[in-house]
Amino acid sequence: MPLLTVSDLKVRYGPVEAVRGVSLNVEEGELVALLGANGAGKSSTLNAIVSLVPAAEGSISFRGKDVTKLPTEMLVRRGITLCPEGRRVFSGLTVAENLRLGSYGRADTSTLSDSYDQVFELFPILKEREHQFAGTLSGGQQQMLAIARALMIDPKLLLLDEPSLGLAPQIVESIFELIAKLRAQGITILLVEQNVAMSLDIIDRGYLVAGGAVVASGTAEELKSSNIVEEAYLGAH
Repeated sequence: MPLLTVSDLKVRYGPVEAVRGVSLNVEEGELVALLGANGAGKSSTLNAIVSLVPAAEGSISFRGKDVTKLPTEMLVRRGITLCPEGRRVFSGLTVAENLRLGSYGRADTSTLSDSYDQVFELFPILKEREHQFAGTLSGGQQQMLAIARALMIDPKLLLLDEPSLGLAPQIVESIFELIAKLRAQGITILLVEQNVAMSLDIIDRGYLVAGGAVVASGTAEELKSSNIVEEAYLGAH
């Protein structure tokens, strides 16, 4: 049984249908990506999974149970967490305070100290700047903090929305290395990315989204060997 199953999901903003019948699944321990150009409907799919926008049609199940209409806070308690596009750290709070807020709603607090140890091991720079205001960090450091904050919930499923967006190339490389490391540690990840080339180097499987619909899916190697990725980016669909 997949950890996450999305079936015929549709999302509408007024008369605009941003997501048009997306179906996907994520197995436990996998790193799966939603790939596609800006405006393809990828982020709307993630936001619907965590109930930040309502699903107009379709269903979402997590660990075999329907969670389509559950509020976001209940999904967090079940172990789904989102690292949003644009980082959205609390700039007027310290690194430590951002992390503490990330643990809010955590179902099991007995291992909270282990999560602090984990994120500081993954991000030594955050340990060094634990008492620094988040707004004074560089863009790359803020992205690290956003991912670390999402990990504080001890997620069963981590959703990453455009983690490389707006970062310098060398920082992008380090972010992708980090994502690969998280996957190696057994964290299940659903990644949304415009950077297809780098994503295909680290993912297990991918879904190519164009015009709000899945136009192709397969393993990283299958997608690499197909010309459909290029066609989707050029608007052939």
